[in-house]
Amino acid sequence: MIPAADILMNGQTGALGYTISVKKRPALQLFITVWCLVASVSGATAMPVSVGKGTDILPLAPYIQILEDKNSAYSINNMLDGSVARQFRPVDEKMPNFGFMDSSFWIRFSIIPDFNSADEFFEYYIELPHPLYDIVEVYIFDSQGGFSLMRSGDTLPFNTRRIKSHNYVFPVKLKHGVSNTVFMHITTTGSFQLPLNLVRADFFIEQEQLLLITGGMLYGILLIILIASVLFFFIEMDKIYLYYAAFVLSIVLWHLTLDGYAFQYLWPDSPWWANKSVPFLINAVIVTTLLFCRYFFVVTETSPRVDKLVLGLVAVSLFLALVLFFVPYTISVQVITIYSIITSSVLILTGLYYVFRKQRLARYFTGALFLFLLGTILVALNRYGLVQKNFLSENAQKIGALIQVIVLYLALGERISIINREKTDARNDAATVMKKYTIIA
Repeated sequence: MIPAADILMNGQTGALGYTISVKKRPALQLFITVWCLVASVSGATAMPVSVGKGTDILPLAPYIQILEDKNSAYSINNMLDGSVARQFRPVDEKMPNFGFMDSSFWIRFSIIPDFNSADEFFEYYIELPHPLYDIVEVYIFDSQGGFSLMRSGDTLPFNTRRIKSHNYVFPVKLKHGVSNTVFMHITTTGSFQLPLNLVRADFFIEQEQLLLITGGMLYGILLIILIASVLFFFIEMDKIYLYYAAFVLSIVLWHLTLDGYAFQYLWPDSPWWANKSVPFLINAVIVTTLLFCRYFFVVTETSPRVDKLVLGLVAVSLFLALVLFFVPYTISVQVITIYSIITSSVLILTGLYYVFRKQRLARYFTGALFLFLLGTILVALNRYGLVQKNFLSENAQKIGALIQVIVLYLALGERISIINREKTDARNDAATVMKKYTIIA
């Protein structure tokens, strides 16, 4: 039996993030044979992935097996060990979701191409559309002795990725009659989810283009509103537009980070900041929302007690902004998620307080925050593994944030109309009083 470490050394796997292929090595062929025998004896063999010529995208959850490696004690060598092979367990869920974890996991599956011609080969991508993992390692062995190792993750510079995508994407070339055995090693300090897919390369490019168009529309709307708010600030010289612009900017940066675009385009060479930016930007959304609420309702004059409560929450947020840089990612994300739900609840109660005081604009504010809070709760439940990962649970917060931004923008427009009407009424009242005074005089 050939140790996998020796095989990797023979394959010259020096640089991070690059694919190294070694063709027709007897040692690798022996490795594949031994591994298959061990897996079959242990009874841990998963059903292989059969890929036909017309396969565009195939969810891999029914075909994978998983092993938790709590202390990161295993290496690729241990995957040959029969006792380790028996510890792998199949995944029963369509979209595996384990909630917040501070651990590492090994995933394995096999791919068998089902092509008609011996000359046919297609390039596929193993896609992991969850861009917040620390380290993702992919080991691919084929039955001809080929081997490749790829590494990615938000603790590595972005330019080390084999495929420059905001998600984790690893190429695998499938040939007629050549089976592939894939091991994935994932290390995370956040939410562990496995929306794992096998996607044909050309289909992946088509889907990426569609995703970029829809994402561009979303962020385009937010950026237009942000620019308009800044312009209104210089026109009206009202601080509320500046606070609203800061709120929209924090929303944009936060979702760019969650989608992986911020690491791709804004700070690709700063893995440390990429890892810390999520809780920081959530906190930024909280602070800007609180300050916007304070000026929106003029709580300094209308309710001093509410003003003290809002300023107290701002102080807590500023304290957390400093502390969360020095605590592990798992703790910081869980703390800031719970705190965001608390502050959103307080803001909704504040909005209801002003609704009962017959403030017309309070309905805009309360309704927008309520939708955002629902989205936040749904995403939090998804991150904790209490709700399955799907389109709604993944995008509820994004949809709620977009609606919130638009509704509050409309509320600001209504606020301008109300202020103008009040100014007009005040001028008319002043003219009436002046007229009466002239008659009396």
